[in-house]
Amino acid sequence: MVRAFENPTGETIRIVAPWGEEQVGGPDCMIVSAYDPEKPSVLSEDRYIVGRQEFEETYGAPVELPAERVREPHPLTNNASIEIDDGLSVSL
Repeated sequence: MVRAFENPTGETIRIVAPWGEEQVGGPDCMIVSAYDPEKPSVLSEDRYIVGRQEFEETYGAPVELPAERVREPHPLTNNASIEIDDGLSVSL
């Protein structure tokens, strides 16, 4: 299972993938992290960029959680950052 969110920047983003290489995602990409359904509050520290089309082919269309099921801080925002193509860095 994965938790995912849409690229919040609307720009091309770059991250360093868990295997140490740069991943690039377009404005409509998804940022994903795996989790164990038996321990849903524990997310993998690994983050991946997945193209929107590839995401939907693999997982289906994204489903937005109702506000009452979203906790702050968002679990995908811990210790991750993305870089927008113009060199700005965004912490997630």
